[in-house]
Amino acid sequence: MELKLDLPDDIAATLKRRAAEHAMTPEALLTDLLHRHLQDMAETEAAIAVGEADVAAGRVVSLEDAIAQVSLTIEAVRRRRA
Repeated sequence: MELKLDLPDDIAATLKRRAAEHAMTPEALLTDLLHRHLQDMAETEAAIAVGEADVAAGRVVSLEDAIAQVSLTIEAVRRRRA
């Protein structure tokens, strides 16, 4: 698909500079960035769907329990590093 974009000057300059830093054309860099962003969006939407299914099925943890578990994990890491 061919697409024409009119980018603001600052974004165009950044795109050209970053593309040059990675030995890419601005078009190739933009294509790569869009591909990655679309993948991230799909992964985020899938993770949200899993979370919503967990909630609907009653697979939840209270905030207090979650904080307690994180605190235990942090303390275990601190002990290992000591």
